[in-house]
Amino acid sequence: MSTLQVDTITNSSGVTSISMDSSGRVTQSQLPFFHVQHPVVGSSTSTNGHITFPTVITNQGNHWDTSGNYFLAPVTGIYQFNFTGIGSGSSGGVLANGSEVQVILQVSTDNGANYTDSIYGAYFYWYGGGSSGLPHISFGSSIKLTANDRVRINANKGYVFTGSVANKYVPALTGHLLG
Repeated sequence: MSTLQVDTITNSSGVTSISMDSSGRVTQSQLPFFHVQHPVVGSSTSTNGHITFPTVITNQGNHWDTSGNYFLAPVTGIYQFNFTGIGSGSSGGVLANGSEVQVILQVSTDNGANYTDSIYGAYFYWYGGGSSGLPHISFGSSIKLTANDRVRINANKGYVFTGSVANKYVPALTGHLLG
């Protein structure tokens, strides 16, 4: 039986990648992770197409590109992405009965020249029993990426409501490397 008795694992440059405390809890300080949001200042509205996330809550490893609004995979591996938002009409109003909203992950394998629609995302057909509404949209997807692949969010059908932080209707996206 082999036993490795260390508190940290570092690379040859001295960067710590894995630490273990006295209780056996393991942390990975270099694990890519981001959390971004799309709040608005002033009146609520809606967006479709490539959804931008101008507010960065966390960007561990700096793999979320704030100018292009995409995640750049630093290494080949399995990544987890989670999106949450609210479907709406084109001006930020309620979604009409019988309307559709589709929000998906898009992946680029050629430095952003082309984005292909992944099979990962959320598709909603709003049937409100004859009334309009603002349906909650969320999904989580684990996908395999190759180093330097780019991932972004796109509202292919319908609109995503963008409100202020104060009214709590803020689209958000998180992502991290699973391994």
